[in-house]
Order: sequence, then C-alpha cells, then structure tokens
Amino acid sequence: VVGHDTGGAVALILAIEHKHLVDRLVITNSVCYDRFDDDMLDFGHPLRWKPKSVQELLQALKESFAEGLHNQEQLTDAFMEGILAPWANEEGKLSLIRNASALNSNQTMALVDRHGTIEASKTLILWGMKDPWQKADDGQQLATEIPNATFMPIHNASHWIQQDATNEFTTAILDFLLRG
Repeated sequence: VVGHDTGGAVALILAIEHKHLVDRLVITNSVCYDRFDDDMLDFGHPLRWKPKSVQELLQALKESFAEGLHNQEQLTDAFMEGILAPWANEEGKLSLIRNASALNSNQTMALVDRHGTIEASKTLILWGMKDPWQKADDGQQLATEIPNATFMPIHNASHWIQQDATNEFTTAILDFLLRG
C-alpha cells in the first residue's frame, strides 16, 4: 500500500484496522498527526468559496499547489492540468469544499497511539524534505513509531515529491516493493 498526503492517513488507517491486507507500507509526505495545510482548510469554508467561480477556485489552487514544489521547473502545464482536473467544474468545486471542510485532525491524532500496532513486514517513510506543509519531523517521528519502518529523505523535493523528484521517488518505491 502506498499513500501520500491525506491518502497516507488512509493508508495508516488501513494498516491499523485491517492488518491482514497490508504486507508492505509506503507513506510519503503524509498527514499523520495534526498538520493540515492552511490553504486546504480554507477551501473548506463554503460561505467563502461556494459563491466564487470555478476559475477563481482553480487560480487559488494553482497558487497553493505551486508552493508544494521545490523544483519550479517541474511545475509543468501537464502537472497543473492533471492535479486541477478533478475540481475544474461546479461539481468538482463543491466536492473540494465538502472534502476540505471534512478535514479533521482528530481522525489522524486518534491513530498516534496505534502506530506501533502496524504489522506490515516493512514500512518505508519516504519524505520530500522541503515540504512547507507536512514537516520532515513528522515523517521521522512516524518512522520511530511503526515497527520495521525506515525513514528515507529526498532532500531536493517538497510536498509533491512524485513530481518534484520523479526518478528518486519511483526508484525508492520500486526498490522497496520489489527488492525490499
């Protein structure tokens, strides 16, 4: 199981609640304690965002997402188009508002005392060290709490580690999953 950001929190829940389904676990720049990006929390305010146009929302998202890349040359049109696509219409805008308003650190903090119960044979905590939102200290701490976990920093990458350091990210995950 590989999980990034909020998907990393979901991966942790899966590894804790359904241990038999997870043999190897990879967590990358994940929400694992009480750190949610302020911009994303702001998108959860329906009175602020519902009256705005889709284009206004997309512009705000574009500015926020750009902060999550260390290597700005990786901020390609294709990356932005792909990452913004789910919210590029009214239905997507409402979905983002609903999802952002549902962010709740109580859900991730409730897992902290249970990180040590994860039974994956191996866990890789892969972290872009220049992430402005999910701090490297969180990933390092998580690696100490999960049995059989290894912390691997990617120094010249930020939150969007998959885009920022594609080769290092892919190599680290493939090595871990295939050769482990």
